[in-house]
Amino acid sequence: LKENYRQALHKCKSQEDLIIQLQVPLEKLRKSTQTEFDKVNPVYEAAAKVLDKLDYGAIEELRSYHSPPEGVKFVMNAVCLLFGRPQTWEDAKSLMVGTGFFQELIFYKKDNIPGEVLTELRAYVINPHF
Repeated sequence: LKENYRQALHKCKSQEDLIIQLQVPLEKLRKSTQTEFDKVNPVYEAAAKVLDKLDYGAIEELRSYHSPPEGVKFVMNAVCLLFGRPQTWEDAKSLMVGTGFFQELIFYKKDNIPGEVLTELRAYVINPHF
């Protein structure tokens, strides 16, 4: 019985040591992730406020542009990136034509954006024209 106890205690101690070793890189990763989130979140919050003010008429107006202003193209390229579409005006227009586009913008799952998309999105976020 004592031997079983010692073996179990040794196994628990080994697992505890492993957990302690994993906590350091995990904490570094958590801090890094939080730092990136803190950079992007204000932009997201600003975008959410803009979405609250958008209406279907604004989307219709955007879709009617044959050659939109560069700012519109720039923002819609970022939206295309988020939705996994090629970053062109034609693809942006086809995205806006979708019946659920407005709802997809409002209910976009921001917590599930792949890392590579966040990396690409960073170029838009840091641009002063965004």
